[in-house]
Amino acid sequence: MKKCIKQVLTLSMTIVLIATSFSPIFATEYTDEEWKKIADSYNYIWSDEKNRYLDHSEGDHIPESIVPDKALREYIESRYNNQLTQQPPTYYYRIANAASPYFYPDDELKIETLKGFKEMLAGWWIPGVNKLTAERDDGYDFYLNCKYLKDKEIDLTGTFLKGFGITNADNIEKINITGCNRLTSFRATGSDVNSKLNYIPVFDESTTTRLTQVDIQSDIVRPDLVSKQKDLTWLELHGSIANGIDLSNNPKLEKLRLYTKDADVIDLSKAASVKDISIHPLGLDGYGFGKVAEGVKRVKEIKMPKYDINGIKLKECYLNKNSLPKIDLSEVVFENFQSHGALNGYPPELKDQVLEDEQEYYKKDGKFVVDLKPVLGERKYLEKANILEGHDTKYGAKYDKETGLLTYDKMPNPKDGEDERIGYSLMCPDKNQREWELTARFYNLKEGKAPQVETLKDEKTGVELKGEGLNADMTLNVTPKKDIDKATLEKAQSKIVNGIPKSYGAFDYLDIKLMQNGKEIKLDRPSELTIPVFNGLNGKVIAVKSYDKDANSSKFIIGDTKLGKAKDEFGHTVKDGKVTMEVSALGIFGLIGSTNDVNDAKEDDAKTKLQNAKESKIEKINAVVLTNEDKEGMTEESVKKAEAKLKELKDAAINGVKLAKDLDAVENVNLPDVKIAKKLLESQADANARLLKDAKAEKIKEIDKVVPSSNYSLNKAKYDEKVAAVKDEINNLTSIDDVKNYDIKAKFSDVKTNDEMGLDTARDNALSTLRNIDKNLYRPDEQSKLQALVDDAIAKINKAKGKTEVKSALDEALKGIEALTTKAQYELTEAKNAKKASIDNISLGNTDGYSAKSIEKAKAKLDELKAKAIKKVEDAEDVTAVEAVKMPNLEEAKSLLKTLEQELAESKASKIDEINGLSLGSTSPYTDESVKAAKDKLDELKKDALKKVNEATSIEAVEAIETAKLLKEAKSLLISNPVTPGNTDTSNVATIDKQGSVLKFEKGKDELVVLHIENVEPEDLISVEVDGKTLVKGKDYVVEAGSIKIKFTKDYLDSLNAGTYEVAVNTKKGTVKQSITIADKENANRRNDNKVENKDKAVRTSDNSNTEFWILMLVLVAIGLKVIRKEKEQ
Repeated sequence: MKKCIKQVLTLSMTIVLIATSFSPIFATEYTDEEWKKIADSYNYIWSDEKNRYLDHSEGDHIPESIVPDKALREYIESRYNNQLTQQPPTYYYRIANAASPYFYPDDELKIETLKGFKEMLAGWWIPGVNKLTAERDDGYDFYLNCKYLKDKEIDLTGTFLKGFGITNADNIEKINITGCNRLTSFRATGSDVNSKLNYIPVFDESTTTRLTQVDIQSDIVRPDLVSKQKDLTWLELHGSIANGIDLSNNPKLEKLRLYTKDADVIDLSKAASVKDISIHPLGLDGYGFGKVAEGVKRVKEIKMPKYDINGIKLKECYLNKNSLPKIDLSEVVFENFQSHGALNGYPPELKDQVLEDEQEYYKKDGKFVVDLKPVLGERKYLEKANILEGHDTKYGAKYDKETGLLTYDKMPNPKDGEDERIGYSLMCPDKNQREWELTARFYNLKEGKAPQVETLKDEKTGVELKGEGLNADMTLNVTPKKDIDKATLEKAQSKIVNGIPKSYGAFDYLDIKLMQNGKEIKLDRPSELTIPVFNGLNGKVIAVKSYDKDANSSKFIIGDTKLGKAKDEFGHTVKDGKVTMEVSALGIFGLIGSTNDVNDAKEDDAKTKLQNAKESKIEKINAVVLTNEDKEGMTEESVKKAEAKLKELKDAAINGVKLAKDLDAVENVNLPDVKIAKKLLESQADANARLLKDAKAEKIKEIDKVVPSSNYSLNKAKYDEKVAAVKDEINNLTSIDDVKNYDIKAKFSDVKTNDEMGLDTARDNALSTLRNIDKNLYRPDEQSKLQALVDDAIAKINKAKGKTEVKSALDEALKGIEALTTKAQYELTEAKNAKKASIDNISLGNTDGYSAKSIEKAKAKLDELKAKAIKKVEDAEDVTAVEAVKMPNLEEAKSLLKTLEQELAESKASKIDEINGLSLGSTSPYTDESVKAAKDKLDELKKDALKKVNEATSIEAVEAIETAKLLKEAKSLLISNPVTPGNTDTSNVATIDKQGSVLKFEKGKDELVVLHIENVEPEDLISVEVDGKTLVKGKDYVVEAGSIKIKFTKDYLDSLNAGTYEVAVNTKKGTVKQSITIADKENANRRNDNKVENKDKAVRTSDNSNTEFWILMLVLVAIGLKVIRKEKEQ
């Protein structure tokens, strides 16, 4: 064989297939080059050869199983920790008949990193099998001991894991299982039961779609661990992570294993799919076996699921070594088990419950007694309890189902065995009424006192509760029928009256509660309840039913549906007006009796009770008195007042009792409050003290009358200080005489009034004013005068006897000082005089060659500038301001100087502009022929005038050319459009009042001239002309409505030379004309024959008769012109 292999190895083949098992051919003499040609498909390789083989293998497979030994461990550690990714790590155990390989790296392997192993996990190399297919059922399991692992994160993204598990995983900080769609099981444990695996993710079916099994040991609380993993079927949790786990969203969960650490209650009420439940306290081994780990608290209550839903039944239930005093299996449906045995599966294991809560026992009649009522509570459990097997013969144990008391003749000793303790067994029936035994032992049993029989009573109703376990901290709260909640009472009534004979009825209802520290508590053992009834029912048989609010049901406490028969066992015969019964619970009680018996008894009883109650109440009222002890040492007068007040209170209370119509009204009458009367009692010492106190108060009130605070407002602090001192002195006086003789006025002799304070203040202020005057501000020659004035004033002020004299002396001194000249004033005056002199010295200088007119204008301008500068100098408030005043701008004045030639040229240019600007204005009111003639005439006149201007050799010749006359001459040719013959309507034609009359304006006398134009509005006005020159609106005239009033301004009229001018008013409705005469005052012709009737220089708009006359005249003229034109045409 060796020769054969050697021969084959010499060939040029790259792969040699060898399929032998345990062959001796694997000798160490093969060279490395030969090993490279050996394929990697072997079943077993021994220690020395395997490493060489693994170093050189390049095929698609590696051995299915390699026997582990030291050499292999070292090699694999090297492959993990060196992160060699060309070949995957190769060490694993093959599980027999498994669908996929399982990887269990040996616990002793010192694996520090998984980075090189990730590629294999992602599916690069799968030892022992072909590469994975895409099927989701394919995959492999990987379990790793993280004892030496240094990686903080395990990244499983994209791997083909079906099962994943890690142990000793305390140092891991993160596990990423995103995209692990093949993962079906997940397991993680720490190094011990106290490990905190905070990195465990909350499993979510959106990420781990196929996850069905979870097994975690961690000392953290994670209630929502699997709340998003709906397909979960197996859940095993160890440690605190099992506390309060939420299983409400896991409808497929079948197997549940909880090893708890500190959970009080495990709520499985919504886990109705679970078929296998196992709950244990956490042991040292991490499970529920062996000794319980230190610090572990056992579960005290397990809320079981409600089964028989969709046919689901519980197959296994293992609840060993918890701290369950009882368990409710009434809604649980088990698989086909027999009580205390099994047909299929395993019967429930509810044994060896360890009751950790402290429980008391007491000694009575030489026996050890444990009350199971506080432990088991409800009667249904007390009735199912019994002694532990063998404890009757071994310890003389007995159990009374009625009282719930467990008694032992001999106390078991745990030294004889861990389970040798007082305990009990409890039969727990399931939904099919098969019973399963729960055994429990007390591990914290302390000796206490034997319970005393105590009686609690509600004074208002007389209801009593008697029994063991009651104490002074408890109270009985009884609510009568009228105060019970209406809805609750209606429910109770419907249940209580159900099933009783027609001749019977419930005549009263009471809601009875046991209270402690303001909270309702339940009875922990049967007690005796006594309820008062009508005395008239003595000898009659009644029954009592109770109503359970939670269950909405009722039951007979005494009596039954045979009520009314002659025998007492069907009810209770009333004695002494009371009915007594044993109860295990309190609530609403209904008293049931014969309707006839109750009605008779009620009427008699009501009257008797009301009268008895009134007499008892009045007796109590009369018992309220002032005792001799109360009156001892009190003044006779105060005792009389107190007794009178108490009598008043008693009479009012008695009257209230007499008027009461029922027991409640009697009860609501309050006893007289003797404290009110006792407040009026007063001892002689108290009386004296009161009189002294009153006297002091009156004396203190006198302070503001004797020395009013308003007289000391300027000295308030001193006054308030004195008032406080005086009050203290008055309050410290010990006799009324001392108080009366106390002289308040004398105490204020050293406190100055406002008048006194005012003189001092005025004197101080005045002296301060004088002393603060700075002499250095005044000229040296004035300082001696200043000092004399100040000295004289100070002397007068010091001698003054009132504020008026002080003020007079100060005012006199200040007035004299004001007349003195300060340095600043002197310097300012000097500066102003110098500045004004400089301004006055400015002149135009040599004006030869300039025209007289321009010289006159330049001088006027210079005078104006100098006046403004001098004004600024005079207004200046200091020397700086004086110096800042600028000198007049001489060049501005000189710019007005002109030579004769310059003036003539300027005059010609101005006149030419004036001539060129001449225009006829609006010509719409005139005939076309006359307008053409006027324009031609104006052009001729303007041409002639321009020629004259150009030929003029003097200013006078230029100014002699009057442009107004030129325009007037041209406009004289304009003829108004005539009115259409036969049309007398002139409402659309502009007319002037007083047409043809001459207006006059006398300068120096008249103020204005007003021209009234009718039939037009202000918006119709186009322009106003005087002798052909268009006036400026707003400057030369103003316009007012009515129809139009043209008011010529006084400034414009004064600017005209004496003479007669033609006024033309151009409107959209035609042009109207009027003459105006301007007269100088000294040349005015005052002859009466030349006067016109316009004393106001204004035409009155109210003269309607003249207006009508002129309108008529215009119409006649227009008609005449029309006739003349026609004759000419003919």
